[in-house]
Amino acid sequence: MRDALHGGAVVDFFTWTKAEVDRKFFEDMILICERTIPASAATARANCKATGGNFSTGARSRFNFVDRFGSLFWKDRPNARGLWAVKGDAAAPSWAITQSLRTVKAAWRGGAGQPGLRGEFRGTLISRDQDTVIRGFVRLTRDGETKLGAMSLLFTPGTVLADKIVVLGPDVRATLAR
Repeated sequence: MRDALHGGAVVDFFTWTKAEVDRKFFEDMILICERTIPASAATARANCKATGGNFSTGARSRFNFVDRFGSLFWKDRPNARGLWAVKGDAAAPSWAITQSLRTVKAAWRGGAGQPGLRGEFRGTLISRDQDTVIRGFVRLTRDGETKLGAMSLLFTPGTVLADKIVVLGPDVRATLAR
């Protein structure tokens, strides 16, 4: 994501711990106080950086809340690695999924009655509040004919659906299960 407070630099927070994210949150709030409240308004600026004033909540108060209750909203990093079966189709080939940080790859081949089938996927994992989507491209070869196209894998870690991936792509509509 682009860090607007720091010149629009692109920062990938994927590997950051909760403590690192919380610390950046606090430091960014302090920076906002410094940039938006003139030094001549010393009391307002001090309140903004601390616990607030009569009608405001300061950076320290907000940080304390996030530090204390943020774990209720924190999501562990999604992990799609493993062997996945096509749900409801025992004849379909299993998918082997590998993941290195945000890079996700999948491969599958064969299956009952489909010896000429081969699929390869490469995508980027995008974490969102409600779910995780892996957007990428697929190469699907069936009996010597190859199709290329965009594909999305919808993965919902940390929920009842944690062991399911919905696959949407050319000639592929399936649900994978661990």
